[in-house]
Amino acid sequence: KEGIIKEALIMNLKNLLIVSYENFLFWLSRKIDYPLVPPDLVQVNFTFNCNLACKMCSMHEQKEFLQAQGRQTEIGSSAIRKVIKETKEMGTKTILFIGGEPFLKKDLFDLVDYAKSFNLNSIIVTNGILLNEERIKACFASGVDWLSISLDAATEGTFRKIRGEN
Repeated sequence: KEGIIKEALIMNLKNLLIVSYENFLFWLSRKIDYPLVPPDLVQVNFTFNCNLACKMCSMHEQKEFLQAQGRQTEIGSSAIRKVIKETKEMGTKTILFIGGEPFLKKDLFDLVDYAKSFNLNSIIVTNGILLNEERIKACFASGVDWLSISLDAATEGTFRKIRGEN
């Protein structure tokens, strides 16, 4: 028993030293205005497409603006794969998939699988409207580490005013 406790204490001390060192480098990066550590996570806003037009979000307006200029409203999957690969190469451990609404991207789970092939943690931020049993199962199957669902109100009426949906 003493051996297990000693081993756990040594492991905790090692983790504390690693975290302290990383935090010190982050602090020093800020002081010298030069990155000494990779970002904690990379956020990939790959689409302006969304199934809602929420009051606090400008995605809908930005999509209309881009469309009026004949510009694309979604980043292609090959470009996202490049970002995923570069995220791993710079030493970042987590990638955040966000939009618009990520579940509108047909190959979202292929991109999550690709991120997982680089041993990256993956997070999806969604408004939750498109969640169904199939997509939830796909989240588990693809290895999504964190599914964040935006909730903006404590009552259905207020939520509807903000999101325009029930």
